[in-house]
Amino acid sequence: MSDEEDKGLQHQDVHPCEIATSEKLVSRTIAAVKCFKNPFNIPDDGKLCNLSSGAPVSEVAKDVLTAETVGRLAKEDFIENRPMKKDGFFDPIKRPNLKTMAHLHKSVKLSTSQSKVVEYKLQGNIAFHLLVKSQAQID
Repeated sequence: MSDEEDKGLQHQDVHPCEIATSEKLVSRTIAAVKCFKNPFNIPDDGKLCNLSSGAPVSEVAKDVLTAETVGRLAKEDFIENRPMKKDGFFDPIKRPNLKTMAHLHKSVKLSTSQSKVVEYKLQGNIAFHLLVKSQAQID
């Protein structure tokens, strides 16, 4: 067989340029993952942190950290008051309006060139999207 026939039988992924491109993409992925904060190594200074960004979340921290206590108090209030009163047992339970991590997803209203107003809602998995975009860019 000649060299030209051998080139046709070789898989494209084993070419030196493809190997170099793949190694570059793998090193970019490793660098991107190393930049993320390890959620198990964050110092315990009383701040609640978002896992995807590592940023402290002060707006919802109080509600998230006290949600269990608020729920227990609501349960105890129900147990103490509802069975004793014979006429309000099936009334709806008041829901505590506690903020969760989902409230951190900011929404922005943008106007398009056709004068339409579009609401853009920030996604929680932005770190994953950045990782995917870093993989898609080939120098």
